[in-house]
Amino acid sequence: TYLANYVQKHLWVVYIGMAFILILAIQLIIGGLVDLEILNINEEFKKYF
Repeated sequence: TYLANYVQKHLWVVYIGMAFILILAIQLIIGGLVDLEILNINEEFKKYF
């Protein structure tokens, strides 16, 4: 298909997607640790989690 061929030719799209997924995963992990009161976050950064 067109999308598969585009991704094979332009690997930067894959790297951006993987970076986005990694950032989201880290946010979810940190947010979970805050909810379980295992980790504390400075008030300035709470808006990100």
